[in-house]
Amino acid sequence: MLILAIDSSSQSGSVSFTRDGKLLGEFFINDKLTHSVTLMPMLESLSSILNIDIRSVDAIAITQGPGSFTGLRIGAASAKAMCFALDIPIIGVNTLDVLAYSAPLSTKVICPILDARKGQVYSAIYKIEQNEIIRASDYLAINLDELLNKLTTELKNNLPAENIYFVGDGINVYRKIIADKLGQTAIFAPDFLEYTRASVLGSIAENKYKNKEYTNADNFAPIYIRKPQAELEHNSIPQSLAKIEHNAIQQSSTELEHNSIPQSSANLEHNSIQQPLANLEYNSIQQSLTNLEYNSIQQPSANLEHVKNSELNHDN
Repeated sequence: MLILAIDSSSQSGSVSFTRDGKLLGEFFINDKLTHSVTLMPMLESLSSILNIDIRSVDAIAITQGPGSFTGLRIGAASAKAMCFALDIPIIGVNTLDVLAYSAPLSTKVICPILDARKGQVYSAIYKIEQNEIIRASDYLAINLDELLNKLTTELKNNLPAENIYFVGDGINVYRKIIADKLGQTAIFAPDFLEYTRASVLGSIAENKYKNKEYTNADNFAPIYIRKPQAELEHNSIPQSLAKIEHNAIQQSSTELEHNSIPQSSANLEHNSIQQPLANLEYNSIQQSLTNLEYNSIQQPSANLEHVKNSELNHDN
């Protein structure tokens, strides 16, 4: 049984060939070069050195995730293309499982952590019982503080050890925070065991192949645990726009109400003042007209009486 293993799930990249439980060779690179540049040249060089015909491979193992979204896609695309061409199965292994299986069996509790950015890590909790590694939690995308609190609680209640073995590229980023929080409880993997290795992946994949835990290239897909950051940011834009529109509508409504109230008050005051004034003016006009009519009637009558009296006096 010949297994080709490919890992491109994190910053490091590696390929290996394993035959019947024996590691034939491994090519590992942890530099700034991208997986799209290094992956296939590593495979070509290793197969050439080992004099292995790629057509003799029985299955291809791939770290399925979590990890770098771009790295996972490059690895998956390469593995699937070869599986299609060679008509062989593909074996996906969780990246956290690969990191946990690289830990020494003397360790009782293992916590692999991969940097997921923005204060989060990909992680899971494992324990070793009777020389077997058993996953004791779900695969997690979790805030580091929440993970450390969870580990502290688990140590008190469920985990059979006083120490926790941390492994994975996340310890480069969060070593100090972990050490400050857990003190001597935290033990960190040495540099040469810190990263995911295709050799460990190949060993796990052999057992999976024997148990027929594999699939065809059509059905294989990476495991991300959470959505890519670009997708999260893209989805947040409509939500932000909706909030902006909602606030704009609310603001406009508030301003409209605010502006209409003084206007209404002004109109009310204006009308309440103008109406009495109008009534007053109307009444005064009416009164003047009445007086005028009265005077105009009374004045001729008075003059007529005066003339009559004058005539009588004259006759006498």
